[in-house]
Amino acid sequence: MTNQHMLYQEVISMRIEMTEEKLLKLKPIFESILSRKYGKQIKFTSLTMGKVTIFQK
Repeated sequence: MTNQHMLYQEVISMRIEMTEEKLLKLKPIFESILSRKYGKQIKFTSLTMGKVTIFQK
């Protein structure tokens, strides 16, 4: 088994539990990345990852 294959197995077995708090912290980061890419101000009205959805307040 190669080192690359072992690393791949570790990444697959890692699980990240998405919470509303984590998604609220990620939302402005995603908006900033997309705003830079497209040259326009982008704001999400809602954002869903996994089974967690947040709405713009």
